[in-house]
Amino acid sequence: KPTSVDESLVMSALSKVGGTIVANSQGVESIEDPGYGSEAVVTLAPVEAIDKIISSNPSLQDSKHIAINYLGSDHLQVAEVANATRKLVDTIQVGDKTTITVNSLGHLSFPDESVTVTIVTLDKDLEEAEAEAELSAVEKNLVRGMVFQKDGEYWTVSEDDRADDDDEIWNPSLIFEKMEPME
Repeated sequence: KPTSVDESLVMSALSKVGGTIVANSQGVESIEDPGYGSEAVVTLAPVEAIDKIISSNPSLQDSKHIAINYLGSDHLQVAEVANATRKLVDTIQVGDKTTITVNSLGHLSFPDESVTVTIVTLDKDLEEAEAEAELSAVEKNLVRGMVFQKDGEYWTVSEDDRADDDDEIWNPSLIFEKMEPME
């Protein structure tokens, strides 16, 4: 479930790990009527948000860790998030040792038709980040880059809802080389 977080706490936690919010974009799902044609043009919200981020050309090359955070309704689809992430990772330049996490927060309190993507970079790897100091549960999520921003407000997940398995951290070259090419 979403946990609202004060901006000062977000910035304080991120400063402990050299964290920066490098991009934030909202995408809106839409379907264009084909008129007399046979196929509607569907724009998926996560992909539209990623397209806007790609066009802004964020600097991610020197980051030790990148967190890609998707915030949407409880109808946020894993396949849509995976396709949008694949598009981003295939387009941007990241270091060979850069780790990436993909976090999603879907909740019925957010509108169905839009998704916000927030990208956070960290100058420390996740183990270094968490070892820095005694951290509250919310701060621990924030130093891991789990920052969701929408309409000027900041969110993270509650400790109970956070996935904490090691397989949550992945290298894009290992995951994406096994996926089918995007259309």
